[in-house]
Amino acid sequence: MNTVIAFLKRRWWLTQERLFSTLILVFITPVILYLLIHLPLNTIIVRSVRNIPYGDWALPGYLMIVSFFGLIPTIYRDLFELRLHGKALFPITLTPVSKIEIVMGILITAIVESIVYLLFSLIVFLMLIDVSYRWFDFLTIFFYLIIQMALIGNVIIMLALLAKRVTTFLPVVLLILAVYIFGSGMIFEFEFYPAQIGEILKYLPTSLILENLRTILFTRYFIWWSFLIPIGIIISLVIANSKILRYVVKQ
Repeated sequence: MNTVIAFLKRRWWLTQERLFSTLILVFITPVILYLLIHLPLNTIIVRSVRNIPYGDWALPGYLMIVSFFGLIPTIYRDLFELRLHGKALFPITLTPVSKIEIVMGILITAIVESIVYLLFSLIVFLMLIDVSYRWFDFLTIFFYLIIQMALIGNVIIMLALLAKRVTTFLPVVLLILAVYIFGSGMIFEFEFYPAQIGEILKYLPTSLILENLRTILFTRYFIWWSFLIPIGIIISLVIANSKILRYVVKQ
C-alpha cells in the first residue's frame, strides 16, 4: 500500500505541471469520439442486433477507448522513457520493495489516473449521447472498466519493459489500440464481421470483459467463465511482468 501511495503522490506532482493541457485533452477526446465515430455509426446502425439503442450499446466501448489513452502516460514515463535513460526505474528497484509491488504500484497508479479522466469524459459523453442507464449501471460499468484497464495495462507494461526503442514501442501500441478498438466489439458487433473472424474475435480477453459487461447491463445475466478467464490472465500477466522487470534490472 505504501508503494502505491508513493507512486500516486509522484504522479500527482507530475500531473500538476501540465494540468491545463491534460484537462483540455480529457474533454476533447470524448468530443472527437462522438463526432468521428458515434454520429456516423448511430446514423447507420441506430440499434444493435439485440435491438438496443446504439448509444446505450456503444457507451461502455467509448469509455474503454478513453481508458486506454489514460493508461499510457504513467506506464510510458515510468517503465519506458525513464528506464531507457536510467533516471527512475533502476533506483526504485534497489529499494526493499518486491518487483511485483513495483508492477502493481505503477499499474494501480495508471488505473487511478485513467479513472479520473474517465469521470470527466463520462460527463461529456452524457451531455452528447442519450442513454437510459441507472446509477447501478454506471457502477457496474466502472467495475468492468477497472478490470479491462488491469488487463490492457499489463499488456502495455510488458511492452514497455521489453521495448528498447521508441520506434518499436509506438507502432506496437498503435497496433494494440487498433485490435483493442476494432477487435473487441467496442464500436461494432461481431455479427458485422465474417462469421469465422467474428467467432475468433469474441474470445479475445478484452472482448470477454466487454461482452460480460453488456450482458449484465442489458439482460441482467452474469457469465462466470467469461469473467474468470480475464481475471486469471491478469494475475498471470502481473506475475510475468514482475519476472520481466527482475530480468531487465539485471541486464
